[in-house]
Amino acid sequence: MKFLQIHTFYRRYQNEFYSGHPDLGRAPFDEQIKALVENGFGAGHVFAPYMRALGYDAHFVVGNCPQAQAQWAREHDFFSVTPQNWELEIARRQVETLKPDILFLRNPLTFDSHFLRLLSWKPALIIGWQAAAIPAKTDWSLFDVIMSSSKLCLQEAAGLGARSTEYFFPGFPSWVAEACQDESQKWDVVFSGQWTRVHNRRNQLLQEVAKASSDSGRKFSCGFFIDHSPAETLPAEVSRHNQGARWGLEMFRALKSGRIVLNASGDAFQDEAPNMRLFEVTGAGAFLLTDYQNNLQQFFELGVEIETFRDKNELLEKIHYYLNHPEQREAMARRGQERCLREYPMQARAKKLDEIFRQHLARESVPSTLTTHAAQALPSQPGDSAHPFLLQQNEASNREAARVNLVVDFNDLQIGLRVKVKGTLNESGAFVAQKISVKEPEEESAIDGLIRNVDLRRNILYLLNGAVALPEVIEIKGLQHDVISAKKLKTGDRVKLKGKYSPAAGFAPEKIKLQENTGLQMEEVQGDIDKIDKEKKTLEVIGFTVRVDEKTIFL
Repeated sequence: MKFLQIHTFYRRYQNEFYSGHPDLGRAPFDEQIKALVENGFGAGHVFAPYMRALGYDAHFVVGNCPQAQAQWAREHDFFSVTPQNWELEIARRQVETLKPDILFLRNPLTFDSHFLRLLSWKPALIIGWQAAAIPAKTDWSLFDVIMSSSKLCLQEAAGLGARSTEYFFPGFPSWVAEACQDESQKWDVVFSGQWTRVHNRRNQLLQEVAKASSDSGRKFSCGFFIDHSPAETLPAEVSRHNQGARWGLEMFRALKSGRIVLNASGDAFQDEAPNMRLFEVTGAGAFLLTDYQNNLQQFFELGVEIETFRDKNELLEKIHYYLNHPEQREAMARRGQERCLREYPMQARAKKLDEIFRQHLARESVPSTLTTHAAQALPSQPGDSAHPFLLQQNEASNREAARVNLVVDFNDLQIGLRVKVKGTLNESGAFVAQKISVKEPEEESAIDGLIRNVDLRRNILYLLNGAVALPEVIEIKGLQHDVISAKKLKTGDRVKLKGKYSPAAGFAPEKIKLQENTGLQMEEVQGDIDKIDKEKKTLEVIGFTVRVDEKTIFL
């Protein structure tokens, strides 16, 4: 039986991983996937290797990995890819090439029923897994099963069209425990995870821990490994302990480096275990101190295999207690790891997954067949509808040298390519790109950012790292969509400008809209690339200089 799992990995992790393996992006597809899997990112969700051990012809794809997906496309002579839909288009071709009996979508928000309608191959069983917030307009009507470790998500899934739901939680790969077993304890308290607005309670707890760590007479060390977007500023007391995000095996080693590892669930799931840290911390052999949840004792014995807290006072009390009682702490960590490796290894969870597959396949009366409901058939000939910046034809060898040219790093950018750049100004005033995404060609350009200065005498606005001259007549709208004059604009206002650009005349705004200033630091410019300086790693977009560094994400 053929099994295909399509996963998605965090973009920031992918950028860091490929930056550390600069030659990997040109390696064969299978070699790239092997390297990603062996690095351990999302290891508790990667089931394909374990399904092979159960007799499946199993395949694994990271659907949003541009390097690996572009390589697969090259290897399979698939050249017609558009810049905005490459994830869906290449994944679609993979499904139609592999023709799986079972399609397992780890990210059923990106790969939803819209994606399934594009397929000309109908798998016998289509399954998705989700245990996070679900947008209200999600369409899961073509999913046979939605699985989740959250009963709340399962209730929502039924209302979003899923034909069936199953309670299922991932596991822990035993090989990870071996990979980090020699990691020594460096920090008294460790936390690894994201700082986002859906973790407000957890964020507050981390602030309390950070403050308490410097209390006179009761000091302890903190190693926080926090991933956060540039728009989310960490509080000073948290920031000084932040060692930066860790991914894959480095994340597991970071967990093992703590005498105590903190865990707290997202705001929407405070009363329901498990989240992945429950297995990741115990499996790595670290002592887990987690927020109390009603069903937690179904997975581990509280006070014996893991420890819990109900509020900040109990959290701080238990941090001090277990730092002062290392024998109890280490014994509990050993028992927690033994339970995790005994009851929740990936092999055991794969067997449970196999049971779910077979149960639902037995209900299906129609075998896998080709269907005719595809909404948009892909061009059958390479080169049909090919985007000029994603497909290059070598005139000397024609089709044999044609290749997909996805924009995956700075060297793939070209003059004339239309891009949207999101970034921030650094201390020296340079506009540094956080994200660069390719867009379809169009005439209108745009700037969204803060006004640095206003020169009404010369009718000039200073935005990003440049200046924009205002025409004598221009439409300016306020926050209430009312028409206002340029005199109402002031330093610190956030505005969005739309207009036309030419190298000779520069950017000529035609409309200005005053935006709500939410305090976000991210600003953006959208338009064609005018210049590229490979040596300085800069480019000019509608006359604004953009600096690219190792943290820039290419979409």
